[in-house]
Parts: sequence; C-alpha cells; structure tokens
Amino acid sequence: MAAAEAAAADADDDLLADREQCPPIPQAKVVLLVNNFVINTVELANVFAASCEDRLAAIAQRISGVELGLALLEAKLNSVPGVADVAAGAPPPEDPRAR
Repeated sequence: MAAAEAAAADADDDLLADREQCPPIPQAKVVLLVNNFVINTVELANVFAASCEDRLAAIAQRISGVELGLALLEAKLNSVPGVADVAAGAPPPEDPRAR
C-alpha cells in the first residue's frame, strides 16, 4: 500500500511540475469561455422557464374547466327538489305513498 501511495504522490508532483511549465491561458480566451458558458446557461434557464410557464398555463386551463364542470353539476343537483336537503344533512322527506 505504501508503495502505491508513493507512486501516486510522485505522479501528482509530475503533474504539478508540468503545469508550472505551461504558459498561462490568455485572459481574453478565459473571458470568452466564461461569457459563452454564462450565455448558454441563461438560454437554457430561459427555455426551461418558458416550458414551465406553458405547462402551468395548460394546467390552470384544465383546472378552470374542472371548476366550471363542477359548478354546472352542483347547479343541476340543486335544481332537483329534495337533493339540497339531503346534501345539507337533513333527513329526506317521507313519501306518503310508502305507508
């Protein structure tokens, strides 16, 4: 194990030595790369936000349709005599023919 760790340490030292011999990256190239990264990231975020907004609008439309359908069903149920009393928890009226 110690030999493997020593070999890894030597390899790291060689990489550091090689890196010190390399010339630095020009500042203009670094700025170009960073700007390119920022532009691509912002474009991705904008596309994602637009997609989420479209999906949210579609879901809001579906919810509105369901609410409208529910209101229509409630109105139909309330138009039937005696159903409103049952829904409110009152006992149903007795049918005189049942006796």
